[in-house]
Amino acid sequence: MFIKRLLYIYLLYGGLLILFTACHTDYLHLNYEASYGCYSDAKETEIAFVLSTSAYRAAKGISKLPDGGSPKYLLRSMGLFILDTNNNHLTNLVSFNDLIYRNFNIPTSIKTKITVVDSCIYYQITPITKWDTYLKWCKNSVDSSHIYSLKEKYQKHYKVRRHDKQIFLVDSMEFKAALLKKKPYSFTKLNKILDDVPLNKMGLQIMNIYPKTQEKYIEETIYLKNESALSRRAVVEQIVSKLSKDEIKLLLKKMDIYKNSLDGYEKTKYEEYSKETYKQIQALL
Repeated sequence: MFIKRLLYIYLLYGGLLILFTACHTDYLHLNYEASYGCYSDAKETEIAFVLSTSAYRAAKGISKLPDGGSPKYLLRSMGLFILDTNNNHLTNLVSFNDLIYRNFNIPTSIKTKITVVDSCIYYQITPITKWDTYLKWCKNSVDSSHIYSLKEKYQKHYKVRRHDKQIFLVDSMEFKAALLKKKPYSFTKLNKILDDVPLNKMGLQIMNIYPKTQEKYIEETIYLKNESALSRRAVVEQIVSKLSKDEIKLLLKKMDIYKNSLDGYEKTKYEEYSKETYKQIQALL
């Protein structure tokens, strides 16, 4: 009797373990987002802005209840970038990853003051919500200490040298003088340029973030098993682009065969959502 009860307990806990360890999909979702407030040099050849990136596996099954569930983040990053519009070269100058802190969603609501002056970028990053409000939300001394340190750091003004990424603290007078020279850049134009910047330049390297076989990544991409269009773009850029011309042609053929095997709404749906991925692969030939 005792052995049966013990076996039952083991099976119960084993089942729960499987349930909770398999509560996220096997598909990687990528995202990047530039914050409003981007500025360029006088010739509009270099653009300074804050960029946030993330990679996660979405919740699935019972873990999605009741509100879609919490994703499992594999990467969250935020920093000050400079983009050279002559060659679409992207450089991360300063990390703001300390703003990505548990229980506080600071990166989604920030104000930026940025300007490009000669060899330096001046910047100040502050949350829209006041620091004192974040302090009121703290539930323990660890959170309070961290928010105090963020407040102390980010209420100041800085400049960073582009060639060596060295950061300097500047006084308010120098910062105000630098802001007089700021040249706003079109947020729409910036996002159009970022569409052509390789995702690995943003730190979104899929094999480093979530390693699995190239075959699995390719299969989930050409058959749209992964709903993340940005992840599919990463697969094309980082895996498919390294294949031979014949191998790339074979992938396109597989997509055509699969599309023609579908009927009605399913065929229309696949054709519509695979269009961009198909074009990206086709452009490699």
